[in-house]
Amino acid sequence: MIFFKGAQFPKHVILHAIFFYVRYGVRYRGLEEILAKYGVRVDHTTLNRWVGVGSGPSSTSVHSWCPLSRHRAQSV
Repeated sequence: MIFFKGAQFPKHVILHAIFFYVRYGVRYRGLEEILAKYGVRVDHTTLNRWVGVGSGPSSTSVHSWCPLSRHRAQSV
């Protein structure tokens, strides 16, 4: 369970950032640029903290079964 007490950003912004990172494997700096296009100014270290707290073990499980992340890993 994610606790949002004391968060400086709305809950939906934090959850969307975690979703983008986990689902698409976007790097933190890339995610920072994506959010900036939508008017959300956040540092990549903050995104790192959000993902660390919010994704837990689910990020590794998504990357293990997600065909897009597997394809990207093989093509690099």
